[in-house]
Amino acid sequence: MKLINDIFKLINIKKSPLIAVESPLQERSRFLKNIAKASKINNQKCYLWSLDDDALIELEIDANQNLLKRTTEDYIPITDKRQKENYFNILKYWRNCTHTGIIIVEGLFPWIANTNHEATEFFLVSEWIKAALININLDNRNTGKTMLLLGANAELSPEIAAEIPVISQELPTHSEIGDRIKFEIPGLSNDDYSRIASAVMGLHIADINQCLAVTKSEVDIANPQAVEKSLFEQKIEMLNRLYSIFTLNQMTQIPYKKLQNQQFWIKAFDIVGPIATIAFLAMTVLIPATSTRPQHLEVEASTTINGTTINLEVADTPQELSRGLKFRRELPQNRGMLFDLGKRHENVPFWMHQVKIPLDIVYLDNGVITHIAANSLPCNTPNPENCPIYKAPSATHVIELNAGKATKLNLKVGDTVQIN
Repeated sequence: MKLINDIFKLINIKKSPLIAVESPLQERSRFLKNIAKASKINNQKCYLWSLDDDALIELEIDANQNLLKRTTEDYIPITDKRQKENYFNILKYWRNCTHTGIIIVEGLFPWIANTNHEATEFFLVSEWIKAALININLDNRNTGKTMLLLGANAELSPEIAAEIPVISQELPTHSEIGDRIKFEIPGLSNDDYSRIASAVMGLHIADINQCLAVTKSEVDIANPQAVEKSLFEQKIEMLNRLYSIFTLNQMTQIPYKKLQNQQFWIKAFDIVGPIATIAFLAMTVLIPATSTRPQHLEVEASTTINGTTINLEVADTPQELSRGLKFRRELPQNRGMLFDLGKRHENVPFWMHQVKIPLDIVYLDNGVITHIAANSLPCNTPNPENCPIYKAPSATHVIELNAGKATKLNLKVGDTVQIN
């Protein structure tokens, strides 16, 4: 795995005490297993810490190459979390502890990205974390300790970007995919493996494994054409489901022979419009890099609250409502996003999964505020199910603002907000 090799080059040759690693969430299990294997080969301990657990977990590989996790007794988290920096006490611990080896830290990137925010508390914690990382980078050189900052989007603020090398996991090559398929489905010709590999180009190995599992259960794997068609259809479905690429929603209804036609993809591209990082790879167009593209909508509405005018981007289609402010690195001052839900809904759920900036979520029922989820923090844990859900009794519209803005505008439940 090239990513693992690149990491150990930085560790063994450059003695880097701090490395940022960008790897998609679906590759997390494979990454942890491979880094634990490599650590064992290099006679190093390997540990894991994540924000949701706040425990120091030692990773080991058993004789059957299974990943084992064991909670160590050395690290004792601070239970009093009234001071937000206590959530990240692992940084101070790792800087000063006698452990050597590698620690993988998850959940820090939202706090150390190049983000403008109005919430004072978020700003203070963010600055504390960045200072702690700078101290680790200074004090842990040549100590045999390396911290890997792991996440799906390794964006760093300018003041620390120069100090921390960033390694990104690349998509597998055509030959790597072919080798994986050959391992799972032996007995086909090299030409068959080449065509089948082309059908799933643009996916990570973890995604390909999932597609293969479905295909093996549904078609005759001795029929290479059936395998190729099934895997391609699985890929289209997965891109829709995992990466919110709504432009592909109808493509599973298009005959497979037409999907194979390169001219069809060019026409589809013309219809969809220019999308960043699109690549034409044999029988694929959209690759997972598009999953992190933020949306910037037109300002089509505004509201004036206590003398302050807030300009509102409007989300009113299923695609826009689902995307929201995900992956946005900043929201201009006196700007917000208005979610038009189309009709009145009860127990309206919002969450902060893949959102990179803290927000105030203001729920409106025909203009009347029913709930304010103030200072809702980004949630980028490996398991999205761990992200909190913010609900309101009812809503027809929702406005998202920079965290702290609702307080500055003196908004309260029961107030009326007029949308122009």
